[in-house]
Amino acid sequence: MDDFGQLLTQWTQIELDVKKLQEQIKQKREQRLKMSEKAIQFIQENDLKDNVFKISSLQRDVQLKHTKIQEPLTYKFLQQSLDHYFEEHANRSDSYHKENLVSYIKSNRKSQSKSTLDILKNPHM
Repeated sequence: MDDFGQLLTQWTQIELDVKKLQEQIKQKREQRLKMSEKAIQFIQENDLKDNVFKISSLQRDVQLKHTKIQEPLTYKFLQQSLDHYFEEHANRSDSYHKENLVSYIKSNRKSQSKSTLDILKNPHM
């Protein structure tokens, strides 16, 4: 039974350590987000979008990365798209629907562009 008590004590200590580390990670992520927003704003305002920034002390390069994020395919979105599609194309043939339905749904998905900082591996390493 002493082994079991020791096991639970060690487990509890590890669990508390993990929670403490997770809180520290959360704080670091919040700091990183604030710094990223400031850096991205500076890069965009000064038209430095295509530059690669060398961080020689860390042997890394940093670059602005653009990502296109598309709206997820939810049931609600699919239902609305299908409703609109068949309202607009009610008198079309089945073969027309087969050829055009998927592209119609794709073209109606909303997308947005997101800019982030990306750490590149230094080619000189």
